[in-house]
Amino acid sequence: MKKMGRSIIGNKPDKNDLLQRKAVMIISFDTELGWGAVENGLWRDRQQRGVYIRTRSVVAELLSLMKDINAPSTWAFVGRMIETEKGISGRSELKIPSRLLYEALKSADSHTFEGNDIFKQVADAGMGHEIAWHSYYHVCFDSPLIDREYMKLDMEKAKSIGKTYGIEFCSFIFPQNIEGYLDLISQHGFTSCRVRPKARLSVWGRLGKTLDFLFYAPPMSYNMGEVGGLKKFSGSMFFNPGRKRKKWITLYKRRAIKGIKKAVQRAECFHLWCHPFNFAEVPELFEAFQYILKLASEERDKGRLSILTMAQYRQLFK
Repeated sequence: MKKMGRSIIGNKPDKNDLLQRKAVMIISFDTELGWGAVENGLWRDRQQRGVYIRTRSVVAELLSLMKDINAPSTWAFVGRMIETEKGISGRSELKIPSRLLYEALKSADSHTFEGNDIFKQVADAGMGHEIAWHSYYHVCFDSPLIDREYMKLDMEKAKSIGKTYGIEFCSFIFPQNIEGYLDLISQHGFTSCRVRPKARLSVWGRLGKTLDFLFYAPPMSYNMGEVGGLKKFSGSMFFNPGRKRKKWITLYKRRAIKGIKKAVQRAECFHLWCHPFNFAEVPELFEAFQYILKLASEERDKGRLSILTMAQYRQLFK
């Protein structure tokens, strides 16, 4: 596998061109396999149904789709998932923070938590895809299990794993979009991160969220401030109804279309994200995603939209 440079950010976008039209779409994949489902135990059910095995072919299909329309994207990997050393304990000075996680790693099939093969698929795909950091163990940053010393070691792991692959991480995607330790992340060279979308109609509780989903375009991605050299960008839309609500796919598709159209009309940024395993769990989601990317590529070809990685978008703010 070839050395990749700074996060595989590809060519630097033409800033003057983008400042004239401004509309941008970002697609980010939280590439975590079973890491985000340790606390709720859903990884066991997904493992049994073969979701994580199928994710390998899904990633190949996604990469092929992105290549067909010439669209780079951001792939955020859990560090422990792509580390080349083997074994559960004694791997590094960054110890497993919980017994629950330790037991999951000990009992799960290798394809549920190991993903070096997926990393290689993305890295070898070309296209200027960006590799982002999704933390080392995917522990939420509001967890009492971690502290500043833990986070310093997490950042050191980002540096050492990046060195192994010849990359320097630029973008950070928080587990479950729960931000924290921004000063440490900034000090270790990260320049952008994705945080939670701005809440709307929240005073109406669940009813407000439902009305917002059904009748409004998703929020645009906003610059939520800066800590050191680290800029915070809000996400726009999580593209996954879930296996039990897959009949809602049409509504998710319609909402994403509204997001693209709103970005073009207002010359703003629409940031869509999901997990690759979502497509393995809900195969019907891929067709809807394919339609959305086709629409985005058509808007791009008309000169009204650019499809960028997080790192490329961050460059526009220098």
